[in-house]
Amino acid sequence: MPRIAKTARREISSIDRERIIGRHLGGQSNKAIAKDVGRSVSTIGRLIKKWQETGKTDNQKGRGRKAKYSQEQQENLLEVCFNNPRYTYYQLSYFMHNTSQYPKVCNSTIKRYLRVFRVQRFIALTTPVLLPRHLPLRLEWANGFNIAQLGLLVFSDEAGFMIDDCGGGRRK
Repeated sequence: MPRIAKTARREISSIDRERIIGRHLGGQSNKAIAKDVGRSVSTIGRLIKKWQETGKTDNQKGRGRKAKYSQEQQENLLEVCFNNPRYTYYQLSYFMHNTSQYPKVCNSTIKRYLRVFRVQRFIALTTPVLLPRHLPLRLEWANGFNIAQLGLLVFSDEAGFMIDDCGGGRRK
C-alpha cells in the first residue's frame, strides 16, 4: 500500500467531512476512507470520534490562543502610541508593563497589535536621544547653573571649527 505523503496542514472542507461520515456510516474502514479522500488514517479516526462524541464535525468556536490585552487595553495602547510618538516597541512594552493594569508582553506582541491596527509607522525605529526618565535629570542639571556659569560653557556639534586668523572662522 502506498504511503500518503506528508503535506502542510489543511482544514478538511465541510463537503469532505460529510463524505467521510457518510462512508463511515456505509461501513467502510478508516483505512479505505483515508485512501479515497487523501488524508491520513489518524485524521479520519479523529473526525469520526468527534462526530460520535458530539454529533458535529465542525470545529468548535472560541478555540485558539487568548488575547493578552482586552479590547479596552488595546485602545489604551493606541492612545499611548499616539501620545508618545518617539517611543520604540521596547519602550511601549516597558511603559505598558509598569502600568499595573496591563500584563507583561514582549516587543513582538506590541508590534503585532500595532500591525493589526495599521499604526506601525507611528513607532520610532531607534531610541530617542533622551528617554523619558532622563528628562527630569536633565532639567535638574540645567537648573543647577547660573548665568555666569553658562558663559563659560561651549556648545559644540562635534564638528571641527577653526577660530584663528588663517582659518577665517570656517569649518574644516
